[in-house]
Amino acid sequence: MKFFSTLFLMLIFWTVNGQELIRVDSILYQDLTDGTSYTTKFEYNESNLVSSIQNMEEDVDLVINYTDFNRYANWVVKEDGYEEVVLEFIYTPDNDLDTAIINLAYGGYEVSQIYDITEMNGMINRVVYTEDYGGYSFVNSDREIFYDADNRIEKISEYDIFYNTGAEIGSQTFTYNEDRILSRAFFDAYVNGNNRIDTVIYDVDGKTDLIQSYYLDNPLEPFLQVDYQNPIVFEDELFIGPLDFYMTLYLIFDEEYFGEMMTLLNNDIPEQHVVNSDPIIDQATWYFSLLVNNKETEIPATYINIYPNPTSDFINVNIDEKITEMSIFNLSGELVLNQVNEMNRINIQSLMTGSYLVVIKTANGNNYFSKVVKQ
Repeated sequence: MKFFSTLFLMLIFWTVNGQELIRVDSILYQDLTDGTSYTTKFEYNESNLVSSIQNMEEDVDLVINYTDFNRYANWVVKEDGYEEVVLEFIYTPDNDLDTAIINLAYGGYEVSQIYDITEMNGMINRVVYTEDYGGYSFVNSDREIFYDADNRIEKISEYDIFYNTGAEIGSQTFTYNEDRILSRAFFDAYVNGNNRIDTVIYDVDGKTDLIQSYYLDNPLEPFLQVDYQNPIVFEDELFIGPLDFYMTLYLIFDEEYFGEMMTLLNNDIPEQHVVNSDPIIDQATWYFSLLVNNKETEIPATYINIYPNPTSDFINVNIDEKITEMSIFNLSGELVLNQVNEMNRINIQSLMTGSYLVVIKTANGNNYFSKVVKQ
């Protein structure tokens, strides 16, 4: 089941609606303890994400396919020319999710995990999880999702199904500050001392800095910490489909990478993050491309910091490579300013107040990008 954690980590970092100016081409995951790595690549048609391909092991790929209405269609494992659908999604005629089925094999036994889902208007309200072993089946869990007045997940409750009392035996409760997630707290009726809380810490610019996880019986020492480097506030520039839909599925299927969901729901996409725990240390690096000039041009690029930001006059770029060209685009993808020289500075006084995309080309043939706010 390990791949579930990774997949939900990599598939919910897209925001809803808006211009498709920046998109993720691939993510490189590296285990810093043993040097192993794997890559996830994303494939698109003109307007939508079509599939993502993760190389799990040598000659083993996990392919996630999407519907034409920007939701999961199925997950397929490919190995030595053999294909197996390990997860499939069934929708109602209104494109609401009805059922998710996971097909697994343990010790020669085939197991189906069936999630009966109640969804209305793009919001998942209840999930009843049943396991089927060759015709013998039993209900494993019953979860209900509650939302606040702003349609944010407020609580996920899990109910007793073994004794059929209907009592709440577990929950996840979320707190927010305006539009940003602050924490998630666990309750488990059968656990003493190991209930936990996940907290997010923001820097002075309001970007995600750290995610820390604590056990409630040891609130002074986090057992897991995620450090973010150069988080990028993407707002509505990426598109894959309803973020809340993927976030809810992520919470139902797997809880390991909750810190990622916090940052992504807050629209902070890190250029890189490092996970520190005991004993696991791993790292993920995102690679982007820019869609500019009304999506006619695709430019592979790397995120870079510029300063000052926000600014009312000049922006500066600190880079070791020789700059050959700097271009600035508005959020509709239109070129509004272009400078062709070797200067590491550009004057943006002529631009109207708002957010812009900066694209930098170097003599080494590399491309870089950043966002700037003109005051």
